[in-house]
Amino acid sequence: MPGFFRVLRAADPANRPPPASRVTRVFASLIDLGLAAVLFAVFYYFWGERTDDTHFQIRGCAGCLLFLGFPLIWIIPETFTDATFGKLLLDLRLYPLDRGELTFGRLLLRDFVKYIDLAVFFHITGFALTFSNPLRQSLADLVAETMVVEKTEYQRWRTGGRGGDFKSWMQSFDKAPEGPPPIPEAGPPQTSGRDTGPA
Repeated sequence: MPGFFRVLRAADPANRPPPASRVTRVFASLIDLGLAAVLFAVFYYFWGERTDDTHFQIRGCAGCLLFLGFPLIWIIPETFTDATFGKLLLDLRLYPLDRGELTFGRLLLRDFVKYIDLAVFFHITGFALTFSNPLRQSLADLVAETMVVEKTEYQRWRTGGRGGDFKSWMQSFDKAPEGPPPIPEAGPPQTSGRDTGPA
């Protein structure tokens, strides 16, 4: 993910968009998961059936719609508002880090990774990665080159209210090196200047 490493080199701690707090993001995720649970309960009520005392399933088209509709809870509001329902309620927004836009394709990629992280790792991997970088990016953020910001604080930063400078932040991407710093070439051996030949 070359863009990810470029972002970290450009993210000057003295001048960077203020990332949303992890606690607020956790609450936003819980709201979104609550909406997903309501969707699942509705599908189960109308189309679910028990296979035994402890298992149940949703078959056919209803099961396919539920499988596809689960990530749509995220991507539909994100397409129009740059945030899921949970983020909207807590004043959080998605922000692209490569001068691009939050296109449908970018959101689809981010939510696909988020869906896999939820289904396989219960969001533990994504949350743990927010401690590994200064912008508190999750696994989905790193892949899609996005971050989550608090809308009010981000607007204050972008207009200089927090001492940040949006223009210089964006220009820092142009100045950031694309690879590791070059290794200086070894020069000729240095001499002390004294005559070291035979007397």
